[in-house]
Amino acid sequence: MTWMITGAGGQVGQVGQCLQQALKQSRRRIIALSHSALDITNETLLLRVLEASKPLVVFNCAAYTHLDKAEQQPERAWSVNAKAPSALARWCNDNDAWLIHLSSDYVFSGWMADAYSESALPCPLSEYGRSKLAGEQAIMETCAKAIVIRTGWLFSQYGKNPLSGLLNNAQKSQRINIASDAYVSPTPAVALAEAMMQIANLAEQGRIPRGRYHFAGTPTASTYLFAGEVLRQAQGFGLIDQHCRLIPEPLNQPGSGAKRPHNSALVSQKLPELGIYPPDWRTELSLTLEVIKEQQSQQEYRLCQGFAS
Repeated sequence: MTWMITGAGGQVGQVGQCLQQALKQSRRRIIALSHSALDITNETLLLRVLEASKPLVVFNCAAYTHLDKAEQQPERAWSVNAKAPSALARWCNDNDAWLIHLSSDYVFSGWMADAYSESALPCPLSEYGRSKLAGEQAIMETCAKAIVIRTGWLFSQYGKNPLSGLLNNAQKSQRINIASDAYVSPTPAVALAEAMMQIANLAEQGRIPRGRYHFAGTPTASTYLFAGEVLRQAQGFGLIDQHCRLIPEPLNQPGSGAKRPHNSALVSQKLPELGIYPPDWRTELSLTLEVIKEQQSQQEYRLCQGFAS
């Protein structure tokens, strides 16, 4: 049995990398394709790869995530986030395969006071959000075996993400500007990958209905609070040498580009009914920083060994 991961690189692709790690012990044949290996906007190539591998489950982690650039180059965002998922959905439907597609918290406006559940009405503010919502709709209209997972504010030890950005900035400066009026659900990519594996297993067993699901870390936090917790824990792990001060600022400043929702927090009401529960991001943050510290120590050891030889 073959499972395929598309977009196994980049910001959303960090989930693809976590999936690869989690599936190493699996007996399934795993095909993980980064953008450099497969541009999913090339429909001819995409269909050729799908026909050659015949996956029973496709995890689509590919996405155009450049929020501000999407306002200037909407055709690129729509090509990756809407048109390509539609092609994937058609193939999966015609070949009786499951499509598990990652969507975004940015399909919502952010005007609600509470976290958004699966039943909340989407109303995206940006071209990026509109393209992600269009991808969702195309998949649900086309594929009989479709699971859409909305998530957001992903962090891990892989690639560029809010955690790596904060650590890099803290090592370079004693001051970091951070929005104090934005509320999110920080989500560990490792936990999301594990949830996607569980969902895929349930799907193959016919134990999960097609539809839209939310998976996000708890509790809801402001980006300012998240940044403060990252710096506090990172100092404890010795990942930051100097004390760094957070400077609060408004989320949507004049000339800042695409409009961002003030509240993009998500709540999962459907997955817990299936035994899949959201993680506490603070605990998962500690585990992630521990991995980063271990990787850093290994790099320093190899560097020392290189000098010694």
